[in-house]
Amino acid sequence: MLADIAKGAAAVLLAKAAFVHPYALTVAGVFAVVGHNWPVWLHFKGGMGLATGAGATGSQAPLAVVIALGLLAVFRLFIVRHTPRATTIVSVLLPLILWPLRSLLHLDLPTYLLAAVASLLIAARHTTDWNRVYEAE
Repeated sequence: MLADIAKGAAAVLLAKAAFVHPYALTVAGVFAVVGHNWPVWLHFKGGMGLATGAGATGSQAPLAVVIALGLLAVFRLFIVRHTPRATTIVSVLLPLILWPLRSLLHLDLPTYLLAAVASLLIAARHTTDWNRVYEAE
């Protein structure tokens, strides 16, 4: 998990250092999540993207990640009680929740777009487990 967080953060921080354009960090973070979720060398069957997306977004907006993980914990423990469903719901709601909080969280538009697109990619990946029933839950 730490390697996935580092992978997302490294992509964004390297893009921010190497390129002048402010949306370079957005593109790098989004592609880090896409590459994690659908890697070519594993026949497009990769991870779920949560840690990579958190690392990419957290490198620029750590409070946004804290809000997302707090919402995920609330949904998982008290509302949905099913991890893929809770993750999908929170990932879809996150861009709507972060939009009015942009100035409070000091989110510039490239960072907001990174968080929004990464969360939607995470939701897209988690929908495959939406109907799966887990014995332990």
